[in-house]
Order: sequence, then C-alpha cells, then structure tokens
Amino acid sequence: MATYLGVILGISLNLGIVFGVTWIVIALIFRYSSLSSILGSMAVWIYSISFANEMQSYFLFFLFVIIFFTHKENIIRLKNSKETKIKI
Repeated sequence: MATYLGVILGISLNLGIVFGVTWIVIALIFRYSSLSSILGSMAVWIYSISFANEMQSYFLFFLFVIIFFTHKENIIRLKNSKETKIKI
C-alpha cells in the first residue's frame, strides 16, 4: 500500500487526499486496515472516473484490481470474521 500511495501521490495530490481520507474514515468506523486499503483504492478509482482523463482511470482501475487480488487472504479473513482489528 505504501508503493500505491507513492504512485497516486506522484500522479496527483488530490488522489492521495482521497485515498487518505477514505482510509482514515473506514479505519475509524470498521477498524480493519485491509478493508480501508481496498475501499480507499476503489474510492481513488471512482474519483478518477469523474475528475481524471480516461487513460488515468484505466491505470487506477488496474491498480485497484491488483490491490484487490493481493488482499485475497485478508478478504477471506474478513468474511470469516477472523481479520485482526486496528487497536485505536
């Protein structure tokens, strides 16, 4: 996720802000880092559909798909209520 954040900040500060705010809100509500990361990357892609060029949106969708599949085990643990929560 650190590499992803570096890439989107390299593309646009606004995308980094969208990711950061989404990540924090989801983390505070549900307390799952993996869920926050997945939904944050999805929010960046959705935001890019409205405010970025078409090629950038395709690229961010590709990154979202990669993140989704790399979090496969986390998704299974979330589904089975076995994912570790963030201690705040």
